[in-house]
Amino acid sequence: MDSFEWNKIIGAVLASLLLIKVIGIVGDAAVHPKKLEKNAFEVAIAAPAAPATTAAKAAAATPLPVLLAKATAAKGHQIAAVCGVCHTFTKGGPNKIGPNLWGIVGSKPATVPNYDFSAAMKKKGGTWTYEALFQFLKDPQKAVPGTKMPFQGLPSPEQRADVIKFLRTLNDHPLPLPKVVETAATAAAPAASAAGIDELLPKASPAKGKQIAAVCEICHSFTKGGPNKIGPNLWGIVGSKPGTVPNYDFSAAMKKKGGTWTYAALFQFLKDPQKAVPGTKMPFQGLPNPEQRADVIAFLRTLNDHPLPLPKAK
Repeated sequence: MDSFEWNKIIGAVLASLLLIKVIGIVGDAAVHPKKLEKNAFEVAIAAPAAPATTAAKAAAATPLPVLLAKATAAKGHQIAAVCGVCHTFTKGGPNKIGPNLWGIVGSKPATVPNYDFSAAMKKKGGTWTYEALFQFLKDPQKAVPGTKMPFQGLPSPEQRADVIKFLRTLNDHPLPLPKVVETAATAAAPAASAAGIDELLPKASPAKGKQIAAVCEICHSFTKGGPNKIGPNLWGIVGSKPGTVPNYDFSAAMKKKGGTWTYAALFQFLKDPQKAVPGTKMPFQGLPNPEQRADVIAFLRTLNDHPLPLPKAK
């Protein structure tokens, strides 16, 4: 291609660019765009949300003794059911993916026989106090970096307290619960639940009582003719004589108790077994909540071919 042809091509390109520039100038002269004072379409932008952690921090700020006092072993048993994949809970039970958890509360970390703990857990030291377990169950990997435990933790303080309350029952001599420092709020609480068993039982729920009593299956059976375990079979317990379940070796204290397992007697016993029958072998620390005790007794009442009549509601 000679230089003449190249000159024509370059000239055509320059002419096109000049034409585009002219069109732009003419367009600007013909149309005077005015900047909008307000967007044609308003997009609502929400104000920055308050930190979502405020409520969580308030809940977490509740002292552990208060959380444990309100916690229930039955709920903890339900929550801990998933742990059965890796752990056993019975006395003398085998190790699985994780160690057997009987007696964990108050024990030294990495001391379960015949279990290969991680180096991190072996170095942890200290004791599995209520506070130590509370922090560990929140975030195991953070509490013990390098632990083999894959569980991601329980963020809810209430759920952790329930699980610890359940773990506490896995012991022949449960560690005493920490004392709650009484405040005006806690001092007023008992007055709201001052009703007696005669008033509570007609309104109680056997279904709720069965759920609460689920944790008792570690030590007791409930079926007619069921076996004795760590504790006696509880079929027919309501209305029976203390210390009379066949083939069970009761403590001397229970054999000497006398009387009958009336609703009132069970109501007091389940509140604090060691106080009601000093010297009893029963390690359960009791149910301080009257409504929950009434629900459990309503369930126990069903374990009978001829249930004891309910007290008449006043």
